[in-house]
Amino acid sequence: MGVGFGYAIAAHAINPKKKIIMVVGDSAFGFSGMEVETAARYNIPLKIIIVNNNGITYGQDEIDKSDPQSIPVFSLSVNANYEMISQAFGGKGAQVKDHKNL
Repeated sequence: MGVGFGYAIAAHAINPKKKIIMVVGDSAFGFSGMEVETAARYNIPLKIIIVNNNGITYGQDEIDKSDPQSIPVFSLSVNANYEMISQAFGGKGAQVKDHKNL
């Protein structure tokens, strides 16, 4: 878990003309998400899809989203704006809430 960026960057190094799409969970992204900066610094055009299931477990469907204090410590916020990390380094990002907008 959390090795997606290493694999994606290596895939680009081996196949620089191919489109690289990385699909990663929110918790795995948390382990190595700052590699977005590495990709930006070396102009590696990664496409990153982050599946937000609220953390390292099976996800938390019954969280009171209006009360951040109710989120268990092993879970992550369903409202996290991961796309803004890409934007911080000059990339593009979008948050998609349903499959038809993907």
